[in-house]
Amino acid sequence: MNVEFSRVLEKLTSAQNLGLTKMTPPFDGIENFDYGLRRALDPAFDWKAFGDMLLHQVPAQTLVFARGVFELRFAFFLMPDEENVLYCVGPWAEGPRSP
Repeated sequence: MNVEFSRVLEKLTSAQNLGLTKMTPPFDGIENFDYGLRRALDPAFDWKAFGDMLLHQVPAQTLVFARGVFELRFAFFLMPDEENVLYCVGPWAEGPRSP
């Protein structure tokens, strides 16, 4: 049986109501990874530079947790069998949830 890891991740994250963003050069489409909050705050934000910085800052075989705009949490990791593929899980918030 051949299982595609990214499809499993999509199913797991969607079941928990989490986003899953695949970030690959030239980083088109990553501007919604945080529900578009950064895009709303800074329409001129350099997404290519941001994606490139993330891709080169996340070490191989490491899960990196980060806190972003409005205390949103994210997890980043490199796909082990794909070159230049970074995944972002999130965002999520900590604390009590409203109904």
